[in-house]
Amino acid sequence: MLHIIKSIDAIEASIQFSHPDDQFILVEDAVYGLISQKVLIGVLKDHLDHCYALESDIQARGLSFQLVLTGKVIDFNGFVFLSENHQQIITWE
Repeated sequence: MLHIIKSIDAIEASIQFSHPDDQFILVEDAVYGLISQKVLIGVLKDHLDHCYALESDIQARGLSFQLVLTGKVIDFNGFVFLSENHQQIITWE
């Protein structure tokens, strides 16, 4: 399943309902989670290999790619690719 996460608060909820092979795209304000030690260490630590952040949302929030501690940065083409390769997609507000 692909989890599209729009807020930091939704990150933890999505993890609770995920399976080990699920993938996550952080969009909108959820991209702040990639610069938060609390979120990375407490919530995302076991899922970082399957975690992506949307490049345009990182830029729109004035975040530097160097500040993004982990995760993979993708553009809209990557977003579409991940969406096309999942039969189930859920969006977390």
